[in-house]
Amino acid sequence: METENTNISTVLDKISEGNGNVSLKSSQNIYKALETCSKNLLQETSSLNLRLDDLHHDIQSTAVRVGNVSTKFVNLSDTQYIEKRVYSDNSDKISVTSKSIYKP
Repeated sequence: METENTNISTVLDKISEGNGNVSLKSSQNIYKALETCSKNLLQETSSLNLRLDDLHHDIQSTAVRVGNVSTKFVNLSDTQYIEKRVYSDNSDKISVTSKSIYKP
């Protein structure tokens, strides 16, 4: 939890107002402010890293799903081609058979 004494901008403002008078107390405040800032930065970085890992996982999952859909479309296209070919071959046989049966 940040207090007014450990807020880095407050500490730096107080030092600049002090006309260069640096004391042990101000040095301790600088140390505490930098320590707090460092902890906050590490927490935010860790949080961001976890969110990026989640995003990476979601992107990989989406890529797999897109690949699956593409594969299904290719399979559907192949199936439709085969069905069309079978129906086409069957209609050719039927027309040949009907011509031979109805020959005068």
